[in-house]
Amino acid sequence: MAANTIVRATFTVARRPDGWTVEHDGEDHGAFKTREEAMASATRHANASQNAGAPAQIQFADEPSFSRG
Repeated sequence: MAANTIVRATFTVARRPDGWTVEHDGEDHGAFKTREEAMASATRHANASQNAGAPAQIQFADEPSFSRG
C-alpha cells in the first residue's frame, strides 16, 4: 500500500431476499425493509467512524462507491 493511501471503513448497503442490510467487515449490521432505512443506518455508522477519527465511505453493492469524507 502506498504511503499516502487513506484506508477507509466501508459500509455497504446490500439487498437481501427479505430486505436490505449494511455490511461491514464481513458482517451484516441490521435488517431493513427499505433501501432508505439501510442507507440511513449506513450513514450513522459512517459518521460514527469519522467522529472517532477513522475515514469512512458508503457504497451500494450494485453501484459505484462514493466517499463520506
